[in-house]
Amino acid sequence: MDRLGLSMLYGKKQTMGIIAVAIVISLLPAFAHADDLKGLVTKAITEGQSSGYLDETIVAAFSRMTRSTAPVQFMAKRARKLSEECAELEILINQPGVPLKGGGTGTEILGFKLPICLNGSYPTMLQAIDDERRKKELSECSQSIKKGVVKDGFMSAETEFRSCPKFGMVGIFYDGSCKELHPGPSAPVSEFSFDKNGSLTIPMRIPKACLAAKEKNTWQLYFFDRITPKAARVFAGKRPIAW
Repeated sequence: MDRLGLSMLYGKKQTMGIIAVAIVISLLPAFAHADDLKGLVTKAITEGQSSGYLDETIVAAFSRMTRSTAPVQFMAKRARKLSEECAELEILINQPGVPLKGGGTGTEILGFKLPICLNGSYPTMLQAIDDERRKKELSECSQSIKKGVVKDGFMSAETEFRSCPKFGMVGIFYDGSCKELHPGPSAPVSEFSFDKNGSLTIPMRIPKACLAAKEKNTWQLYFFDRITPKAARVFAGKRPIAW
């Protein structure tokens, strides 16, 4: 799912991200259980555009999120032809009859770009371009460690990130030898999001016992790319840090 690299254009509610995921799942290779959707996507790739209404199975998935049982309209336009079998499509989906918080109903609108091939795969030429872009962004992404004072058996510290991928994420977990560190080596990965400037500060507290020279204090960072805050995340790289 992540490899489809959704790029959201506009949307009115938080359900937009969830709905996008539901659509993308339906657009995976073989277009599982969505013959009408497969036909609409195929026509847009080969002929330039298509429009129609999605079948009851997909409408049911929408209804669980939007609380509307109205028909779901799907429109696609070929924004860029990548090959005879692949294109970047501009997708517009809308469903009326969605209950509003203040009462009444409105139309839920979802727009996004979708690079896709006739067999449902992500275009390989774009994959190479995306990989190069992520490699460059990660090379420009810097991190530094600010060590604070030791108090009550702990040293306060901050890990700062600058010039990193906007709206991206970093997953971090301790990969060192200090058993006293919490969360320690067995802890799950904690995730943090970069802001619109590509910056992030993570406060940390290091047990005094972990500061001894014999301890190996390293963390593994997993970077994730998100073109927009609501887009599906894509693995972008890995980097260790230490102090």
